[in-house]
Amino acid sequence: ATLGNHRSRSAAFLASASPSSAAAAAAAAADSGAAYDSVLATSLLQMSCKLRRCSDELLSKLRRSRHLSRTPSPTDDLPMLQQRSPDRQQQHRSQLQDSLHSCLYNLQAVQYQLSIIERAVFPQAKSGRSSALGSCSEGEYLMERDRINSEMRGFQPIEPPQQQQQQPSVGRVGK
Repeated sequence: ATLGNHRSRSAAFLASASPSSAAAAAAAAADSGAAYDSVLATSLLQMSCKLRRCSDELLSKLRRSRHLSRTPSPTDDLPMLQQRSPDRQQQHRSQLQDSLHSCLYNLQAVQYQLSIIERAVFPQAKSGRSSALGSCSEGEYLMERDRINSEMRGFQPIEPPQQQQQQPSVGRVGK
């Protein structure tokens, strides 16, 4: 916000200095804003790529040490960026959008990979998982197990099992 204020102040100062340079000052402010946005987006993209690379390496180490299964990662199923050919007027804007979209994609992949790592490192932790064992405490689990076992002991079938008559097995005749 402060950078935008500095840009508008400098543009207003240059505009008051000479009327012919008002358009040049506005263009310079727009160019500096676009350059700032581009630098910021590039920095965010580089940081997200580094985070993604680190989480990929950590997942690989966990898989090599057999703490995780070797199944393919569902992060490969996340939608990839579709390359498009932008117009010349929108080239800077689409590059900025593509950088931000790539950054968001990397951060979503890192978030997913961190949840996998958390489950591998802390299997008993409550992390919002929907599995039956992960959503209750050990005491609740033991009480539920005892309840099911007592129901199984008291189970009475509706019909008694039928005794199958054993018929003598017929031997095979060789040729």
